[in-house]
Amino acid sequence: MAGSWHHEGMQLATTLLLIALFGCANEIGECERVRVLTMRSAWIAVARAERCPRPALRPPVTGDGSALLVGLRDKHSPEGQCLARVSALHRELEPCEPGEGCPLTKLESLKPHPEILMACAPLYDKIERIAHANEACSPMTLDDDVTSDLGASVFALDHAVRIQIAPLVTKGEIGAAARHVIDAMRFSDDYGRKGTLIGPMMTVAMATDLVGTLDELLVDPRLTRDGARAIARDLEVLLASGPTFDAIMRQEDAWLAKNIDGMSQVKDIVPELLALEQRARGVRRACCRTLRECAEQLGEVKVDGPLGAILDHYARRLGARDYALTFARMQAELRIASPEDCNDPTRRRAVLAKWLTPDQAVLGDELEPIVSPPAWQRKSTNSDWPKQLPWVLKCIPATL
Repeated sequence: MAGSWHHEGMQLATTLLLIALFGCANEIGECERVRVLTMRSAWIAVARAERCPRPALRPPVTGDGSALLVGLRDKHSPEGQCLARVSALHRELEPCEPGEGCPLTKLESLKPHPEILMACAPLYDKIERIAHANEACSPMTLDDDVTSDLGASVFALDHAVRIQIAPLVTKGEIGAAARHVIDAMRFSDDYGRKGTLIGPMMTVAMATDLVGTLDELLVDPRLTRDGARAIARDLEVLLASGPTFDAIMRQEDAWLAKNIDGMSQVKDIVPELLALEQRARGVRRACCRTLRECAEQLGEVKVDGPLGAILDHYARRLGARDYALTFARMQAELRIASPEDCNDPTRRRAVLAKWLTPDQAVLGDELEPIVSPPAWQRKSTNSDWPKQLPWVLKCIPATL
């Protein structure tokens, strides 16, 4: 990632040197115009070339898995057709309207859908294969226009996975079912990795839905301690390798730079590109460390005009993914812990202390303790987010 910015800096430095050599240095206005337009080309080139390395979840490691995600953008692909068919079952799988807060149909109560298992076999195969990849980038590209199909059917991913794992849950194969869910979490992460802002926000929605399904498995009494340990290991990998806000903003800025001609209300795009450059500098300063610091400092990045949208809300939204995964990791830890450690509030807090930081989560002392998002995430301007609140931890007797 740092290499990409170094590469960009070298391109810009070389260009500015050439400008000076050709006698442009005294024409400050014209030189600035040339610099900004050159910067625009450099941003686009660097954004296209940026790669998306992250650890593979499963051996053997197979390399770049980006091509496995492309079908999610095409409603005519096998994956697109699978998710469309799953979406048509919404009322059966989630028997209420969005926002009403009713629970999903329990995994053990789902009707068999062999026709969905067959239709979704290509999707399930790609989810499994991408878990072996050690890099993968979003299929959302700089060439998308504002009317592009944003892949809304991807929100049916969790339901597709629930149909896949329901037979395993019925047979008591809880660890195997959890592995499929976690592979789908990695798949959804990669859908937004190196994407513009809309992609990662869709990833957050998919990830939080999948955490709800994983939680159903984590509190299943048939889950063994070894199964909980395997889930915990996988969640640690996911928590350490999610989409990053600085990489997202590099793509967002490059997309805006590429498409600014069509969006501009004036003929001269240079002032807007300068505003974009100012915003990019502010984002780089704010987001070079933790996501919490990024969100808290982004509110101070002020840019006039159409490129001055508030970004801290999006950083907080990205944090919802980490918060949901942190909850799941805490529940996995309680399935590994002794009943005495889990049921005693003081001992439970000690067991979970690693995740109780200002960046991650807040733990209550109820009999079934509520896990709330940290204060910096609760400042989100979207009052109905995140829809899964509250997350509740449970103490379940361990199965050896």
